[in-house]
Amino acid sequence: MSYIWNTQEIEVYNNYEEQVDVVYKVNYSITKTDNNGNAETLFKVANINTSSLDNFIAYEDLTSEIVIDWIKADLETDGVTALENEVETALSTMLNTSTRTL
Repeated sequence: MSYIWNTQEIEVYNNYEEQVDVVYKVNYSITKTDNNGNAETLFKVANINTSSLDNFIAYEDLTSEIVIDWIKADLETDGVTALENEVETALSTMLNTSTRTL
């Protein structure tokens, strides 16, 4: 079973601190899939710290992996583990309930 982190939507400041398209908010998802192909996805929002643009990366050079790394660094290990546990619990609940949404 694995966790897949993805960016869904990125919000930017048009102009900020002499830079353009500065990321300040990211809508992202975490998906957990079991060995039978059952999956559950959580959608979250992260506010990106823009207090220092010393290591600024131009928007056109950003990848989902870079942005997810920012989010995980901000969450730290405990936060990442907590979100992965949350999606795992949601998947378990979905699989062990007597009803479902179609």
